[in-house]
Amino acid sequence: MKIAPHPDARMCVLLQDEEVKCYCNRQALTYLAAELARIADAPPEEYYEVHVAEEINLVGAFPPNVWIIDERRPSVEARSQAYEVTFMHVTETDLDRLRK
Repeated sequence: MKIAPHPDARMCVLLQDEEVKCYCNRQALTYLAAELARIADAPPEEYYEVHVAEEINLVGAFPPNVWIIDERRPSVEARSQAYEVTFMHVTETDLDRLRK
């Protein structure tokens, strides 16, 4: 059964030329872990998926609890490369610093 994200879940998605980093607080990571476990336990033919930022986004939250920083080079070549996604457990202070 799908659960709602914790109201204090926060995540910064950092887009770089060769990777995507997701800086998350404990509440966001716990929620993502539960969602990944839920879809891992589901039959594969159900094709459940977790849209990372969309799953945690609390519509109407102010300031937004999910934000994106795009540091990619503007070239078409840079934007067509494959990406590695990295989840990292970070402090609230780290998230505050990334928001600026």
